[in-house]
Amino acid sequence: MTAAAVEAAGGRFVDAPVSGTVGPAREGKLLVLASGTDAVLDEVGGLLAAFGEVLRLGEVGSGTRAKLFINLLLGSMMQAFAEAAGLPTLPGRKPFGGEILSHDFVEAALVRSPGLR
Repeated sequence: MTAAAVEAAGGRFVDAPVSGTVGPAREGKLLVLASGTDAVLDEVGGLLAAFGEVLRLGEVGSGTRAKLFINLLLGSMMQAFAEAAGLPTLPGRKPFGGEILSHDFVEAALVRSPGLR
């Protein structure tokens, strides 16, 4: 059902996908990408806040567009990471990617932050 169909039937519609992993979800620290009318978002704001930080993004559909943008961005980053991690081993040298990726700050940025320990 679309928002218009829900509203035509007397209902209210909120588009509120979330961004985050299992760790932030358990802690109530997801990013909620909420869109809909101010009146409806005011009404359900407390419920959405239980999931984490709520960003109000405007009209219905804006939350889904933001979620798709985030997924596209993360997918592009993962592709670049996978390509970089596949750097060839040079004769007589340790793997380039292995040395770089084993450094704590790189590991933290690529693995620990998203909760993929």
